[in-house]
Amino acid sequence: MIDDNELPTSPPEGITPDRIRTWLKLRPAPLAGIRETTNERTFDGSPRFDKRRPQFSTGFWTGLDERARFLKRWFDFPDLGKRGWSIIFQDFPPPGPDCEWFLGWVPPEREAEADGWIAFMNAETQRLLRKDATEKPRAPSTEEEP
Repeated sequence: MIDDNELPTSPPEGITPDRIRTWLKLRPAPLAGIRETTNERTFDGSPRFDKRRPQFSTGFWTGLDERARFLKRWFDFPDLGKRGWSIIFQDFPPPGPDCEWFLGWVPPEREAEADGWIAFMNAETQRLLRKDATEKPRAPSTEEEP
């Protein structure tokens, strides 16, 4: 069982190598992929991403912004016997307090697989944002028709 006090939070500069190191100790196994339910997608539990609306959840739902993106960041920790790509979600770039989320990692030989997940999730985020923009109700016009 993991004590909540052991879970790293995002520092002001985002997910640093030290934070990746801490997460690797907590999640030593590489990611299997994107997990899907009827309404959500996730990588390794949290955050969760809504499949119908541009929002994500880390305990409560937060709307996504057009700057939200998924990315990868290289790491190499010989002392842990781990090297590869960390998968990160940024909800409001540039990095800042609590705006980057460690989703998991893959070894170097699975980089192409990670790139596919990242491309898919970035495309889905943009699709949901476009869909949301077109479906937003507009206030009725106060002007009378001639």
